[in-house]
Amino acid sequence: MIRMAGGRDAVAHWAGAHHDRARLDPTVVPAPVVVALVAADND
Repeated sequence: MIRMAGGRDAVAHWAGAHHDRARLDPTVVPAPVVVALVAADND
């Protein structure tokens, strides 16, 4: 849905993978960004 609304691929990737870290692609979302997003997510 994020892509359909014109959102960036990296945002859509994070939204789809943030509950399953194994799906994260480090070439799309760099490790330091993942650390920051995980810290901010708090779920």
